[in-house]
Amino acid sequence: MLFSDAQIADLQLKLRQTSFFSRHELVWLRETGSTNNDLKLDWRLSELPVKFEIAEMQTNGRGQFERVWKNGSDQCLMFSFAFQAAAPAFPVSLIAGIAVCSAIRRFCVEVPAGLWLKWPNDVFYARRKLAGILVEASAFADQVRFVVGIGINLKSLGAAEIASVGLDEIVAIVSPAEFLHAFCLEWDTCFSLAAEELAVIWAEYASVFWNTDFLLTSPDGCECQVRPLGIDSSGALSVVEKNGTRRTVFSGSLKPLFSGLFDGNADLVSE
Repeated sequence: MLFSDAQIADLQLKLRQTSFFSRHELVWLRETGSTNNDLKLDWRLSELPVKFEIAEMQTNGRGQFERVWKNGSDQCLMFSFAFQAAAPAFPVSLIAGIAVCSAIRRFCVEVPAGLWLKWPNDVFYARRKLAGILVEASAFADQVRFVVGIGINLKSLGAAEIASVGLDEIVAIVSPAEFLHAFCLEWDTCFSLAAEELAVIWAEYASVFWNTDFLLTSPDGCECQVRPLGIDSSGALSVVEKNGTRRTVFSGSLKPLFSGLFDGNADLVSE
């Protein structure tokens, strides 16, 4: 068990003290199919109930492109939260990445040099994946309904399709409840920042990303080797192709071209 009843009750009280999550109902499940799917059921309602759902185990967890994500009950911290708002200028998935990294930094004496963001929805440590983010959205009237799903490896997943790293390899002992509270505090701060400021923070946190070559696959299937150059306040990525051509990427798949063995090549897609 990752949480006790007392920790859940305490976390609910702490959520009430934040601006963003003050109205969120905390839902704690021992097992579910997918926390994102659970919260998306509320999209059919005329008024969206704001919920924050934590699952000890997901039997049908999803990543990008509907990939199935299986895990042990003590390996991952998995949660989703829903909200309705005008579409932010800076993509929600990138904001979530900043909040995850900022939460990790809270527990580090020194900022880990190998901690970096991979555009737009993964957190890596060196060459291994630490966390994944899945943002789903649906237009409603003049606003957008969002479900933000986040999975953080507490321990390495071992023999998996994607090379992974656990939070326990990066920070000193920290309980899932403590980390979740730290994330909520960081999200509460990040979501109120201007898009220009968020772009600067994301670029700083990306670190290794700017010095790595990737195979970019466009939505139309075209492929080329690129090196990221920068990100703007809309979350669009500037890249330079191997032939020197510069372009702006709004969506696509990025596969890192590290030298040596590397399995952390999950595809990425912008919102």
